[in-house]
Order: sequence, then C-alpha cells, then structure tokens
Amino acid sequence: MSDFDHDASPETLSTAVLDWLDAHWDTQHRRPLDDPDGNKQLWHQKVLDAGLAVPSWPEEWFGLGMKPAQCKAIERAFAERKASGAGLDRYHLGAITVFKAGSDALKREMLPQLLTGPICCLLYSEPNAGSDLAGIRTRAERDGERFIINGQKVWTSNAAEAEYGMLLARTDWDVPKHRGITFFLFPMKQQGVEIRPINQITGESEFNEIFIENATVPERFIIGKLNEGWGSFQTAI
Repeated sequence: MSDFDHDASPETLSTAVLDWLDAHWDTQHRRPLDDPDGNKQLWHQKVLDAGLAVPSWPEEWFGLGMKPAQCKAIERAFAERKASGAGLDRYHLGAITVFKAGSDALKREMLPQLLTGPICCLLYSEPNAGSDLAGIRTRAERDGERFIINGQKVWTSNAAEAEYGMLLARTDWDVPKHRGITFFLFPMKQQGVEIRPINQITGESEFNEIFIENATVPERFIIGKLNEGWGSFQTAI
C-alpha cells in the first residue's frame, strides 16, 4: 500500500513528498539521513520501495500509477531537496525499454536492479549500416540457453560506465532485413567486449566503438520475442 494518495492534487502530493524526503534525506550534505556514507544504491532502493522512482508505472511494477502532473510534482520535490532517484520513468532508457517491451519474467528479474543503479548504453548503430538500423550485421547465434554475439557497434555514449547495453543483433539471415532481428539486454562487463573511445575534432571522446567477440547473453534477456526485435525496438523508442 502506497503512502501517497493517488487522488492528491500535485500541490498536496508535493508537500507529502517533501515531508517524506525531510524524514529520509539530508539536503545539506546530499545523502540519506540514516547512511552517512551516502550509499547511492541503498538510497535508490528506498526511493524505489516508496514508489517514487517510477511513479507513473502501476504498483505491480514498482510505481504509483500517478498522472503526469503528479509525477512532475514528485520530480520538483526531489529537485528542491537536491535528492536523486526520481523520474526514472522518463530518463532511464534501459528500464523504460524493459518495462515497455520485456516479458513479465524479465521485468521481475531486471527492473529492481536497473532502477537502483546500473545505466544502459545503446548498441544500435554499426559502421557499415549508416542510418539504416535494420541493416545491422552483428550476429547472435544460439548456444543452448544463451546466444553468442559477434559484431561491432559505433557512436555509443556512456559505454565504459554502462552495466548493460540494449543490443540489436541479427538472429535469422534468411528473411527480409526488418525481420530476423532480436533485441537483447546485453551485459557489458564481460570478456569479449572491447570499448574504444572515438577521438573527436574537439578533443573530446564522448562516443565509443564497441567490438564484440564471442560474448554471451542469456536467452532470458531477450526484450520481446526472438526474431521480432524490430517491433520491440520500435515499441521502446
């Protein structure tokens, strides 16, 4: 049962959230009141447990079923108290993608983790595909209950920090290119994943090339259905 009234006006809800934050959050030092070490994951878990991380989502999936104006009021309250952890139903693309297109089993397994820490990068574009994402050639081959991934992605930001990537890979080569693609939640921190910064003319290295050689992803990490990744991808964006 939520501590926050679903029928509350945005103003009333904002006051309730500010009171909740004042009971749990040290605005001056920007850390939880009960955690002087400022463990970010523990704080985000507390926010998630309160339903405030993804308030627009239904309670079944860690939210509060709130309307847009109510959700904005929650985000404003967090900003006022300089607290993190709110608005992930608008900003955490990986979690949003799993919520929209993932199976119930994948959501149960991965949403609690994604919403309390790890970020995701986008493993869509390839060097020879241009703007045609359906022309990808990264290969995913079944090996029992997992897939072996080989290929290259480019123009990926936040790759070094990301725990997971949202990967488009081809799983069937004998059908038209928009078919035979599967959408995966791909673990980045594994052998066979090489990240190379792309040096820009400005001297910055905001983007990366990703080289994937015999890396693996569990079958249960498919977002949507096998060979129907193009539809899952379109649903998620």
